[in-house]
Amino acid sequence: MTISSIRKIFSKASQTGFSIMLLILFCSSGYAADGITWGRLWFKPELGLREKYSDNIYLDSDNTKEDYITTISPKLSSYLAFTPDSKLDLTYRGNFNHHSNFDNFGNSNQGDIGWSLYMPAGSNIKIGANVLDTAIQPYYESDREKPYLKKAAFMDTLLKLGSFNEIGMRYEYSVRQFDNKLDREDDYDLNYFKIDFVNRYFPRFPLLLEYRYGVKHAEYNPSTNSRSNAIYVGARWTPETRLSGNLRIGYQYTDYDEIDDVSLIVVDTSLDYKLSDITTLRLKAIRKLKDSVRADIRETGNNYMFTILEGHFLYRFSDPLKLSLRLTYEKKDYDIEEQREDNLYGTRIAMDYSFSRWLSFYLSYRYRINMSTLESVEYKENVGYAGVSFSL
Repeated sequence: MTISSIRKIFSKASQTGFSIMLLILFCSSGYAADGITWGRLWFKPELGLREKYSDNIYLDSDNTKEDYITTISPKLSSYLAFTPDSKLDLTYRGNFNHHSNFDNFGNSNQGDIGWSLYMPAGSNIKIGANVLDTAIQPYYESDREKPYLKKAAFMDTLLKLGSFNEIGMRYEYSVRQFDNKLDREDDYDLNYFKIDFVNRYFPRFPLLLEYRYGVKHAEYNPSTNSRSNAIYVGARWTPETRLSGNLRIGYQYTDYDEIDDVSLIVVDTSLDYKLSDITTLRLKAIRKLKDSVRADIRETGNNYMFTILEGHFLYRFSDPLKLSLRLTYEKKDYDIEEQREDNLYGTRIAMDYSFSRWLSFYLSYRYRINMSTLESVEYKENVGYAGVSFSL
C-alpha cells in the first residue's frame, strides 16, 4: 500500500467520521455526562478553532517573518463496549492550518485504534495501532515542507502479582516513510521492547526496575542502524496519591553498525505533585540519545545527547478557570561527532476558562530563544494563541 493510497483512505475516513458524527447527533438515544451514548457505543465529537500569531514563523536568525495562522482541529473519540471490561477504541484527530502570508506549511491527520481488556484483579492488556500523517516544517520561505507517514502497532500488558507487585510489558513496531525521495535517508523501521517491575510494599517509595531494548533499521542510511539496551531504576507513584508519576534514572548502551558506539547515563522522569486541591506542580527531566533528522535543515543527520528540564505550575483559580506557567530548557549536544551545542529556553503562560462542559476558551503566550555554537541556527520567537473548543 502506497503513502498516497493511505492518504486517500484517511480522507475518506475523515469524511465518514464527520458523517457519523452528524448521524449520532440526530439519532443518539441519549447524552452521557461527557459525550454521547447509543447502546454500547460512546462518541465524543470535538472541534477546536485557534488563532496563532508568530513574529518568526520560520525560526530564522536574521530574516524574520511574521504570520497569522488559523487552525481548525476536529476530533472524534469513540468506543464500543463488548463487555463492561472489554472495549474497542477509535480516535481521529486533525489539524488543518490556514496561513495568512505563506503557503508552504502542511496539515496533519492521526488515527488510532485499540482493543483493551481489564481483569478483576487489576491486570489488563491492550492491542492497538496508529497512523500519523504530518510533516517537518520549512525553515525558509523558499523551502518546502517534508511530509512523512508514521505507522505503529503495539501491545501493552500489565500483570498484577498479589497486593504489592506488578509487571508491565510493551512491544511496539513502528515505520516512518517520507514522501519525497530526497528525504528517504530518514526512513526507518523500529522494534522496541520494554519490561518493568514495580514493588509497592513501601508506599512512599514504590520501587521500579525497567529494561528497554530497541533495534533500528534504516535502509537508505545504514550508518544509523543500531541496537540499544537501557536499564532504569527508580519509583512509580499512582495518580491517587499526592505525588504521582515516574522517577527513572539509568544507563544506556547503543551499538551502531558504522559509527562509534555510545554509552551514557539516561533519565526519564515525569512527576506531578499536588501542592493543594487547586494547585499542581509538574516536573519533567529527560536525558537520552537521539538520532538527528537530515530532512530538518537545522539537524545534522547524526546522533546527539538530548536533555529536557521542564517545570509546569497549574493553578485552578476557581472551578472553571485554570492558570498555568511553564518553563522549559532543552539542550542538544552534538559533541559526539559535530562539536555543536544548542540551548533552547522557553516560557509559556496560559489561561483556560470553561463556560460549560461543552464550551471552553483559552489564551496563551509563549517565548523561546535558541542559543547555539552554530550562529545560523539561533533564533527568537514570540507566539500568541487564542482559541475555543466545542465538545459534546
